[in-house]
Amino acid sequence: MALLGAVSLSVASCLPPETPVPLPTAVPTSPPADGGGETQPSPPSTPLIAPTGEQATPSSPEAAPTSNPSAPLQLAVDLLAAELGISPEGIEVISALPVQWNDASLGCPQPDQAYPPVITPGYLITLSVAGETYNVHTDLSGLAVVCEADQDPIGSGTVPDPIVAEFIAQARADLAHRLNVPVDQVVLVRSEAVDWPDSSLGCAQPGEEVVQAVTAGYRIVLAVGEAFYEYHTDQQRMILCETPPG
Repeated sequence: MALLGAVSLSVASCLPPETPVPLPTAVPTSPPADGGGETQPSPPSTPLIAPTGEQATPSSPEAAPTSNPSAPLQLAVDLLAAELGISPEGIEVISALPVQWNDASLGCPQPDQAYPPVITPGYLITLSVAGETYNVHTDLSGLAVVCEADQDPIGSGTVPDPIVAEFIAQARADLAHRLNVPVDQVVLVRSEAVDWPDSSLGCAQPGEEVVQAVTAGYRIVLAVGEAFYEYHTDQQRMILCETPPG
């Protein structure tokens, strides 16, 4: 079995965000408001998306899965049940995230196997059985693999960090609103923990006052159709960055 893989892709230039409003550090729980202004969270612990004042701009293209996840989800449950020798009714679904695998291995390459280097839309499905969690990677054509922790770069077979999971949900909702598309067309390409070198979160703006202090956060890359978008976060706020450095 293996864990989550994700495509490493970059995006283009920083949108000029207004001054973001920080909130107390806590596990966020509610989705973002529209991208043109401050997020109005329900509980005060929800992170904010820094407003940009303009619509998101895409970068390089790739296809994104937009199909209903019910078929891949059922496939994942049936596969795990068969591998564990249990009834599917004993499996709890934790999450099903649309992703783009960077090749036909679905993020779970097997030894001595070669895979076409083609972007493969699919789902990262997290399941739970008796307190143990499992990650199943699928495509959209009926293939699935249970990914073991040592193969999956996203998390050692455990439920994803709830903070980044909430940021991902907020970023998808924010981008869907900006582009006026259904949220299920916004695909998670990659997410990773990052130590930003300063408070600009890798998206410094002309005239912005930057605090020179290492700032822990996340980089979240999303795709809509043939365009990519990148969000940068600390533990409390999130900005849409159109041209990340490097």
